[in-house]
Amino acid sequence: MNVQAGESLVTNPDPGATPDEFLVARLGPRGEYEIQYVRHSSLLPPGRDAIMTRPQIDELVRYMERIQSHFARVYRREDDPTFAMDLEFKVDAANKVIIKQARPWVD
Repeated sequence: MNVQAGESLVTNPDPGATPDEFLVARLGPRGEYEIQYVRHSSLLPPGRDAIMTRPQIDELVRYMERIQSHFARVYRREDDPTFAMDLEFKVDAANKVIIKQARPWVD
């Protein structure tokens, strides 16, 4: 995942602005999700070590699971491990994760 603070863009950032970049994968001994940070945002608010909190990431992962499952059925790709979705989201002023759009990943 790539995440940035405020209105700074992830895809075309301002000069010197780098986003949080992290992986979420089922790596735990009981299949639980673990987070591995690749890098942290250059725009972190004071006192924060990441843009998103763990509860926000957990909420986003639940949305991602539902969206992936739904569209895998729609596109008849339930048994295709290469099927992926590309999502855009934001965290609103109330700290709620909002999905802005979802589309099948195309190479």
